[in-house]
Amino acid sequence: MINLYQLEEREALLDEAEHMVSRGMALSPDHFALLKARGLLLRARGRFSEALVANRALIARNPVEPTAYKEIGLNKLYLGETQDAVDWFRRADAIAPRDPDRWTWLQGLGRALMQLGHDSEAVTVLSQAMDSNPGYVRGRAWLAAAEALAGDVERAQLHLAEYMALEPGMTVGRFVKERSSVPLEVTSQVYQHEIERILEGLRLAGMPDGTDTRRSRDPELIPPEAGRGTVVGLLQPVTELIGREAELSKVADLMRTNRLVTLIGEGGIGKTRLGIEVARRLMPEFADGTRVAELGPLSNPELVPNAVATALGLELRAGAMSAERVANALAGRQLMIVLDNCEHVIEAAARIGRILLHASPSLRVLATSREPLRTEGECLYRVPPLAVPAEGTEDRDELLRHGAVQLFLTRARAADPHLWPDTRTTTLAAAICRRLDGIPLAIELAAARGAALGIEEVASRLNDRFRLLTGGHRTALPRHQTLRATLDWSYELLAEPERVVLRRLAVFAGGFTLEAAVAVAAITRITPGGCHRRHRKPDRQVARHVGTRRQPDALSDARDDARLRSRKAHGKRRIRFARKAPR
Repeated sequence: MINLYQLEEREALLDEAEHMVSRGMALSPDHFALLKARGLLLRARGRFSEALVANRALIARNPVEPTAYKEIGLNKLYLGETQDAVDWFRRADAIAPRDPDRWTWLQGLGRALMQLGHDSEAVTVLSQAMDSNPGYVRGRAWLAAAEALAGDVERAQLHLAEYMALEPGMTVGRFVKERSSVPLEVTSQVYQHEIERILEGLRLAGMPDGTDTRRSRDPELIPPEAGRGTVVGLLQPVTELIGREAELSKVADLMRTNRLVTLIGEGGIGKTRLGIEVARRLMPEFADGTRVAELGPLSNPELVPNAVATALGLELRAGAMSAERVANALAGRQLMIVLDNCEHVIEAAARIGRILLHASPSLRVLATSREPLRTEGECLYRVPPLAVPAEGTEDRDELLRHGAVQLFLTRARAADPHLWPDTRTTTLAAAICRRLDGIPLAIELAAARGAALGIEEVASRLNDRFRLLTGGHRTALPRHQTLRATLDWSYELLAEPERVVLRRLAVFAGGFTLEAAVAVAAITRITPGGCHRRHRKPDRQVARHVGTRRQPDALSDARDDARLRSRKAHGKRRIRFARKAPR
């Protein structure tokens, strides 16, 4: 098998190779080398899904064959499943870290990392690929692109100069067309979109542009220059999304059948991450792509149209920005917009969502919010917690099947690479995840604490979780940096009557019925109707952090005489139930 690049006789050579492989398999249908060759041919033909099946069959026969894992990674890459590709390349390296062909999967891994925006890690990986095979010519170009994207333009220029000395006259246009064993036109739209980022790295390193490979766009939809080659918004994840495959499929299906879908759930449940991953997955299905409008940093609802326009890359030069102007600019566009973190600007978000949908029949909106937008055509999806194992589960493999445990151990190992998920560690992780009810943000904060305190100590301190679960990512929104900040954000969104109800509901140590909630909450100042004002639950997502935790002082800052009155009402209710119970 040879790298065919873009030779004129490419198809004839592939036909000849396919004929030879078919003859060989007729004589020896289970010959391992012939099966490998068939997988390579399928990839060269652009039949990536069939190639995946062929290579999985190879792994079933020989689970320690690293090239099969590498081939799956390449096929995933061309299909646009970039994060999956990263995982398969890593598996190949874990199996054979000293294999002489290691450079083949390292260069694939480096490209995938660049496409995802992990430029510094890509530099490390591609440097290792060059160490593994110094004669790999294209490796210098990939490395130069990664260094340029990571900000080290000087080193990028040196490596590109080495490459250009070996292939003088190369341009970005020729590179993408002539230096790939797979024609660009047979790859997915996601891959074609993401590869632009690598090509931009080559431009930054100094490679002449040559033929312009960038697709033309309507001038009003041109994103800012710094965003060229990436999807506008937050579509390049830094970490893997864990334990959400079922939710991804469900929400993607909802987006195909509904024009407005809102992901609702409590703070820290993972609405933003799920919404962005859905947008990435559906990107090939929208001719004009997907965009993410981040509303979280806004404090003024009037700025919502500006935030959406910025995310869309609109250049409306004259006059004030409005929802109507944004909608008019998008008329006829086939795209998907994510309105992220709507809860604090809910009225403005609902309004622009409605106007956008009326302006373009081929436009879809995915919103994330702690409460519904309550607008025409809205389909709600409540994001569930991550799956946690049942109490008493001891089998390590069974524990590891649950998304909450996978997330905890993955993040804990990122903070402490020496951590090994043996049976005891996995059991402790499962216990922590159960105590935290599968809430992703709480689990990630707990995992980060494990590096300093040890997992056993984290488990023992969960009764004081608001002091324990701090120290989130510095780059996160302030309300996602500690568990208390997340709760405070939700609490601040409540109207005063709702806050009173919430404080009264804090007397419950577990779940409660509507009747019980009314009995406890509807005393002085609050009527029973106030418990479902505007058709909302009285806690509006906050009580999940309080009422279902073994945390008697969860709202210690909100204690007042209302709590005492609530406890008295709660006690009277329990006495009435006890009197009615059969003797």
